Amino acid sequence: MERGLVAEMVDWRRTVIATGGGLGSNPENLASLKQHALVVCLWAKPEAIWQRVRHQSHRPLLQGGEETEALERIRLLLEQRTPCYRQADVLVHTGLRSIQEVTLQVMHHFHSARVQAPNRETTH
Repeated sequence: MERGLVAEMVDWRRTVIATGGGLGSNPENLASLKQHALVVCLWAKPEAIWQRVRHQSHRPLLQGGEETEALERIRLLLEQRTPCYRQADVLVHTGLRSIQEVTLQVMHHFHSARVQAPNRETTH
């Protein structure tokens, strides 16, 4: 299902796509996205991720169990996914930044990418 959506995104313009962590950790999906989009990975330590998502019920990989179990699952997922995440065009560490600072950082990279590739039609 995710691969089909990634293939569909090739034609999307002027769109910000916020994927889940699993979509970008698939090498085929990542390669496809990188052909037509600026891929930004927002990065944080497991403890920061847990603090952000612990009250969200739509995180099936983190449901059930104690906090220590959830943190261990986050650590394991990050360990498994890090090789793909590091292939993103931009890595932004969000741990000590406010939402506004992260947004400005991403916008800066977006504008820099557009300046470097002015003939590119795709808006990231």
